[in-house]
Amino acid sequence: MNKCAIPDHSRLVVAVSGGPDSICLFDLIYRLPYQTTVVHFNHQLRPESDEEMRFVKSIAEGKKIPFFSRSINIHEFASSEGLGIEEAARRARYEFIFHVAAETKSQAVVTAHHADDQVETVLMNFIRGAGLKGLSGMTFCQRTNFSEKILLARPMLDFRKAELLAYCQDNGLQYYVDESNYEPVYFRNRIRNELIPLLREYNPNFIETVLRNQKALADDLRYILEITNSTLNDLLVNEKEGVLTFSIEKFSPLPDALKNYVLKELIQRINPDWTDISFEMIKTARTVLEKSNWTQQRILGKGIYMLIEGGEAALTSNPGLVWQKNWPSIQTEKTILISENEIDVDEKWSLEMTFTSVEKIGEIYLNNPNPLAAYLDIVNHKNEIRIRRWQPGDTYYPLGMGGKSVKLSDFWINHKIPKRAKELWPVIESQGEIIWIPGFQPSHHFRIKEDTDRVLVLQLRKRP
Repeated sequence: MNKCAIPDHSRLVVAVSGGPDSICLFDLIYRLPYQTTVVHFNHQLRPESDEEMRFVKSIAEGKKIPFFSRSINIHEFASSEGLGIEEAARRARYEFIFHVAAETKSQAVVTAHHADDQVETVLMNFIRGAGLKGLSGMTFCQRTNFSEKILLARPMLDFRKAELLAYCQDNGLQYYVDESNYEPVYFRNRIRNELIPLLREYNPNFIETVLRNQKALADDLRYILEITNSTLNDLLVNEKEGVLTFSIEKFSPLPDALKNYVLKELIQRINPDWTDISFEMIKTARTVLEKSNWTQQRILGKGIYMLIEGGEAALTSNPGLVWQKNWPSIQTEKTILISENEIDVDEKWSLEMTFTSVEKIGEIYLNNPNPLAAYLDIVNHKNEIRIRRWQPGDTYYPLGMGGKSVKLSDFWINHKIPKRAKELWPVIESQGEIIWIPGFQPSHHFRIKEDTDRVLVLQLRKRP
C-alpha cells in the first residue's frame, strides 16, 4: 500500500469475490493497521454464486469486519444498458463498491489484480488497438470515473498468480475456484487460456517479457504526460463553464506525437468519464486544426464539438455554451415588405415591424433600453427592407458618432463580437444602406429628427 501513500489506520474497502486472489488480498490487508470493510458483488452468473457470497460473509463476520453485498442479474442489466456481459459486470460491480466506499467514508477501494491480470490486460488492449496508455496497463493506484476522491488501489500487481496460490496454501486459506474463468465465451478467458499458452510456445518467458515491457512503457507514458501537461500551460489553455480554448498558433509547431497526447488530454478534460478516445477522433480534430484559417464547427464524436475562429480552437460538449443565447442569428437572407407584421428571421428569432408616431413613443428613442429594438425614420426610402449577413467592405454610420462612418469589420472588433457570431449576425438595410444592426444603435442617417412624423419600430424577438 506504500505505492499509493495510504496512511496507516485509513479506512479501506476490500473487494472480495471468494477466489484465491481476493482471499489472499483480504488476509494480507487484515494483518495491516487499516480499518477494513469487505464488499462482495454477486453477478448471479453461476449456480454457486449465492454460496460464494455466504462464504465471504462468514469470513468477514468471523473477523468482526463490516460486510456489504449486492446481487444483480448481470444478463438483465447488460441487456437494459446495451452492454456486453463483461463490461456490464465491471460497471455494476465498481459502481456498488465505490458506493459502499463513499458510505463508509473510506479513502480507497482495494482490488486483487495481480501480474498475470496485468499481462492479460495489456494483450487485450493491444488487440483492441490501444495506444501507449493501453499498453502501459494497470497502475498501482488511480482516480476513476466512479469517484473523484476515493482511490482505486491494486497493491498486488507485482505478484504472480502462483505466488498468491502458494500464500493461500501456506496459510491454510480456503477459497472458491470460479469455473467460469475457463469458459471461452469471455474475451479475457480466451486470452488467458488460449492465446498466452500459444505465445509461450514461441517464448517460454513471454509473461516476464510482457511485464518488463509494460513497466518500460508505463515509464515512457509518465514522461510524455509530464511533457503534455507542461505543453498545455504553454498553449494558453483556458477552461471556463464547459468550454476549453487554446492557441492554434502555439499548437501547430508541436511534434505530431505530442499533438495527439495534447488533444487526448484536452478532450478528456471536457468529459472525464471517457476512457476511450479513439484515433479517429484525434485525426478529425487535427484535420480541423490544420484548416484553422476557416471559421468552422465540427463534431469530433461522442458529443464533443470543436469550433475554430480567430486563431483559437474551442472544445465543448455543448456548443450552446460557445454560442451565447443572446446573439441574434440569421439563416436565410430575405427581402421584406414593410408592414405591420412579424416575420421569421430563423428558427430562433423573429422580427416585428410596427408604425407609430413621435408623440406616442415620447423620448424613449433617446435612451433606448432595449438593444434589440430600433426606432427609425425611413420616410424617403422604398417600402421594403432586406435582412442579410454582413459582407466585407460594409460601411456603417452608427448613431452617436456625428455622422461618421466605420467599416463594419472594425465595428465588430470594437464591440468584441467574435467571428463565430458575426458570420450569422443579421444586418438590416434599405436601398443598399445599413439602417440597423440588431443589438446596437441604429444608423445616423435613419435617426429620429425634429420633422419626423412616421416612425418604423423594428424589434427582434427570441422565441421561448
